[in-house]
Formats: sequence, C-alpha cells, structure tokens
Amino acid sequence: MPLGAAQRDTRAEAQLQAAINKETVEGDLKAAIELYRKLAQSANRAAAAKALARMGQCFEKLGDAEARKAYERAIRDFGDQKEAVATARAQAILTSVLRTAQQQDKDVFQLLTDLLRSPQPKLLDIIPGGASQPTAGAPAPAGSVPVEIRFPACSDIPLLPGYLPSPGNRSFFSSA
Repeated sequence: MPLGAAQRDTRAEAQLQAAINKETVEGDLKAAIELYRKLAQSANRAAAAKALARMGQCFEKLGDAEARKAYERAIRDFGDQKEAVATARAQAILTSVLRTAQQQDKDVFQLLTDLLRSPQPKLLDIIPGGASQPTAGAPAPAGSVPVEIRFPACSDIPLLPGYLPSPGNRSFFSSA
C-alpha cells in the first residue's frame, strides 16, 4: 500500500472514531450524522461502510426513516465489508420487527418469539414512520416502495458486533 493511501486510511479511521465519540460520548446525533455522511464518501471502504451503518443507527435513535436508506446503501454498495453489512442487515431487521410490532400493537418480545419459532421464513415490511399499513387487498399508496426482509434461519443470524448498544439500552428498542 502506498504511503498516501495508508495516511488516508489512518485519517478515515480517526474521523470515524471522532464521529463515534460525537454520537456516543457527546450525544450529538445530528452532528454525528453529518460526520458519518462525509465519511460515507471516503475512499476507505471499511470506514465508509461502518459510517453508513452507524449513521443508520443515529437516524434510528432519532426516529427518522432515513435509517432504512443508510442500511440499504451499506448493504448494496459495500458487500465486501462483512462486519458493517452484517450490522446494517441486523439493524434493518430489527427496524422491521419494531415497526411491525408497533403497527400491529403487539409486544415486541412476543413478535420476535413468534418469528424465531416459525418453521417458515417470514417477511416484514419496513414502513417509513407515520405511514399506515394498507389493508389486505388494497393497493399500496402511490410512490411507496415496501422493502421486504427475509428472516434467515436462527443459525444464519450473525452475532451483533460489540459496539452496538446493549439490549438493556431502551433507546435501542424504543421509537421514542
């Protein structure tokens, strides 16, 4: 690796750590999103993919439907970055489950239990915040594009990386 590329990689990693600090230590999610947005354009693919996944998490904490777009971009554009894609995919699945539970006025734990016990893979729509679920047989609203996520078998689901919030962190599972 040429010296210039190594310096860019080191700089991108330092910028990523600064954005993570802005998010987790200072709690300034909007500023962190802007830092992640800049990093997502980086030539350092690992840093760019991680930035997109973390940006999605910030949007999720803010209750912003832009989270889905960040996760989708990380999955679509950075397939070679396995850890970041696994994080984005896991977050997208959690988003789908949480929104579905909220729409159906179901307990999240019960819905997850039902999904995991099901012998058939399940599909859930990720609906942007504030959108309503169309009734069965009704056409989808113009301009809406449902995104379906196929739930893998339990053995196919990777463990979540250690930098994700702990399950005890209510903001991780809260739409508030």
